[in-house]
Amino acid sequence: MTDALAKLQLNGVLREYGLILQQAEPASGGFSGARVWRVATSQGPVVALRCSEPVSPVLQQQRTAVCRWMRWVREQGCNWSPRPLELVNATATGGAFFLQRGELIWQAEEWMPGTPVAANPSSRQLRAALRTIAQLHQSGRDFVLRYGVSGGLQLAIGKSPGLERRLQIVQSLLNGELEQLLMAAGRHTNAEFRQLAGEYGRSLRERLQGLERQLRQIVREDFILQPILRDIWKPHMLFAEADVTGVIDWNAAAADHPAFDYARLLCSWYGSDILNADSVSEQLPDAWNVTEQQLWRLCCQSVLLLSPVTWLRRICANAELPPTSELLTTSMLQRFREVVAAINLNQ
Repeated sequence: MTDALAKLQLNGVLREYGLILQQAEPASGGFSGARVWRVATSQGPVVALRCSEPVSPVLQQQRTAVCRWMRWVREQGCNWSPRPLELVNATATGGAFFLQRGELIWQAEEWMPGTPVAANPSSRQLRAALRTIAQLHQSGRDFVLRYGVSGGLQLAIGKSPGLERRLQIVQSLLNGELEQLLMAAGRHTNAEFRQLAGEYGRSLRERLQGLERQLRQIVREDFILQPILRDIWKPHMLFAEADVTGVIDWNAAAADHPAFDYARLLCSWYGSDILNADSVSEQLPDAWNVTEQQLWRLCCQSVLLLSPVTWLRRICANAELPPTSELLTTSMLQRFREVVAAINLNQ
C-alpha cells in the first residue's frame, strides 16, 4: 500500500459516504501500516479518513462491532467518542461502515477536536483522562448488556488474552527470535535505529526471563473480561485545556481486563515512573483486588519491555535481506527512542 495509491481513491471513497472532497492532508501513518487523512468536505463536516490492508473476516466483524459501540457511546452523550460514518449504499462487503476498494479497506469517522498533551498531563488533565477511561469501560459493559456479544465484544470471566499473548511473545523471543531480530536490526541503514535496537536488546536479555516467570504465575488466573481499547496511548487522548475532547483510534478494541488500557496510556505519559507514582496509582479503580493490582503492574512492565517487538518484527522480519528505512517512520523512531529511554531509566 502506498500513499499515491490511496490518494487516487480519496474522492471516490468520500462519495460512497455521501460527501464531496474539498481538501485533504495526511494526518498520520500508524505503526499498523494504516494511513489517515484529515479531510474537509463541501458539506461541512471534517472527516478522518483511514485506509489499511484487508483483515480476516473474523477481525472485520470485530471492527464492525466496535463501530457500533462507538456510535452507541456517542448517542449516550459522550462527545469524546468519534462518530463513525456509514456508507450511503451499504453492501455485505465491509458492512455499513467499511468500504473495500481493491487491496484497501476504508473507514471514515468524525474528526475530533483537540490535541494530545506534549509532556506529562497536568493533574486536572490526568483526572479528566482517568474519568474518561472509566466512562469508556462502563459504556463497553453497558453496550454488551444491551446488545449482547458481538464481534468479540463480550462480558466474561476467564483467562486474559492479553496476558496469554504477551507470554507467547516472551517465549518466542527467548527461543531465538530476539537474536534473529537484533541481528537483522544491526544491518539497518538508519544508524540511530541500529543503536536503539542494540540498547533495547541488552535490556531484554537481562529482563525477559524475569518477565516470563511473572507472566506464568498470573496467566492462569481468571479475570473479568470486557470491551476495552487495548491501544490507547498519548496521541489518542485529545484535550482542550483540561477537558478531554476526543478518544481516537478504536480499531484494536476487544475484550480484556481494563488494566491494559490504564497501563498503555499512563506508561506512554510517565514511562517507568508510573510504577512508583503513588499520586497516579491512587486514582486507579478502587474495586480492583490484589490480583488485579498485580495485573496492572505487570501490564506496565510488559508495555515498557515489549512495545517495540511489533516494530522490530515488521522492520526486521526477513533476516536474509538487509532492512531499509522504508518501513521506519519518524513517529515509530520517536516512540522507539522514548521506550528505550524509559527502559534504561528503570534498570
